[in-house]
Amino acid sequence: MTGYHKSIYLFITISTVIVVLLILLNPIIIRLLPPSTSDDSIVTQSPCAPPCWYNLTPGVSTRDDVSKVLHNTTFIPDWAIEEEQGQISWFWSLGHMGKFQIDDDGILISMEIIPNFQFPVERILDLYGEPDALTSRLDTPVEDGSFNLNLYFYYPDRGLVINFRSPFDPEVDTALSPDLYGYGFELHEPADTLEAFISRVKQVRGTELDNYMATEVTLGWPGFGSLVATRLNRSIYLDPLVFVTVTPHSSP
Repeated sequence: MTGYHKSIYLFITISTVIVVLLILLNPIIIRLLPPSTSDDSIVTQSPCAPPCWYNLTPGVSTRDDVSKVLHNTTFIPDWAIEEEQGQISWFWSLGHMGKFQIDDDGILISMEIIPNFQFPVERILDLYGEPDALTSRLDTPVEDGSFNLNLYFYYPDRGLVINFRSPFDPEVDTALSPDLYGYGFELHEPADTLEAFISRVKQVRGTELDNYMATEVTLGWPGFGSLVATRLNRSIYLDPLVFVTVTPHSSP
């Protein structure tokens, strides 16, 4: 075999190996790429406003409706969607996922969405007004020892719960600031009262509730500048605020 033929053979071999590797790695590469579009519906209210999300509404839409919508969005790939008994979900990354709870009659009862879009708290207050109530949770520390403060805003008339996050130092008092950013949101059937709404959220969440929601519910929005004080493994207290324990109309 001449030097020329050896070069051709080597080129063909290397090219073949590269093509095979690209084929094998393609699913992995796709999963690492960000979605082509963002879900900013919480601030655009398009194509519909809460409690609706992309024409899906708790208490109205069916399991088939959910499946069709998810498989036709531009920001959720088909490979990320999982359908199982009582639930349809998607998972792209910790910063982009969704979970849709379905009852035994095949009716959508709740949606939990972490969009690939961050939204400032001031924008939400402008759009939806001050929340009827708040709950709070302190995340366990991550590798660098830092914490995230999670605040949950409740809008019973819209069936809406919004999760905001902010860096937090548990050793010092921290003031609430406009730096809070939206991390995710939930949509449930709207309710006429706060008690009825929290009861509904509890029924959906079940035993998971204690992982993100305190037993004490803070009424109203305290305003920026209100101090946050906490100790590890203790509830977070916003001061000055009035705390009440909501007694649901029915047990979960």
